Amino acid sequence: MQGFIPPDGTVASASSTYGGKTPDKAIDSNLESFWNSNGYQGTLEMKFPEEIHLDFVQLAASAMPRANISYKLYGLQSNSWVDISGNATRSVENYLNKTYTILDPFTVTPGKYSGIRIECTGSGTWIAINEITVGTLTPEPTAVPTATSEPTPTVTPEPTVEPTPTVTPSPTPEQPTGNRAILVVTMNTGLEKEFDLPMSEVNAFLSWYDASSGSARYGINKHDNNKGPFTSRKDYVIIDRILTFSVDEYSAE
Repeated sequence: MQGFIPPDGTVASASSTYGGKTPDKAIDSNLESFWNSNGYQGTLEMKFPEEIHLDFVQLAASAMPRANISYKLYGLQSNSWVDISGNATRSVENYLNKTYTILDPFTVTPGKYSGIRIECTGSGTWIAINEITVGTLTPEPTAVPTATSEPTPTVTPEPTVEPTPTVTPSPTPEQPTGNRAILVVTMNTGLEKEFDLPMSEVNAFLSWYDASSGSARYGINKHDNNKGPFTSRKDYVIIDRILTFSVDEYSAE
């Protein structure tokens, strides 16, 4: 249910009562207990210990059998009961099928009230109210902030001039000259390694390969492929991983 149970100190009374179903059962925070009017009509009153601002009232009610019940709400202002809702009809389900029915909230004339009165009229069923909650839709006023003195503005320092970055020149690529060759080494994995080398380096590779009883690996200078701050880069090949190789000679003037 929406809203809240009327505050401690609220006094509940009724036009009539059946058995132990007294009016205080309607504000005991227990939906299983209820006030019973012992008839098809009844009035339930509550007087608060102090004024409460209200926008709506909500009821949980019971009936047997299912019935349409008319409700009319009054608010207590300056010791007078004033109509704050007009007549409103709600359907209350059979108590045997559903212990209680939570009704849609009754919108009331917004205002501060010292109490509420609920007049109930039905036909063919006794009047019973399991629980009552009340509430407000009016937000609390926003506190106005206390004016404070303006702070002394801080002097913004002049921005520091960023130094002009020094451009690092790109290395000049090696210019091939003389007798050269394209050495293509095909590994047994199918990977091809291609090198543009002077004939002196190609011959050194061939000598190493022919002397297969020597070192198992051979480093080939990558020359133009040398990128970055390296003094040299070499690509090492393993003799028993070489499937084939080719040498395409040319002359670079």
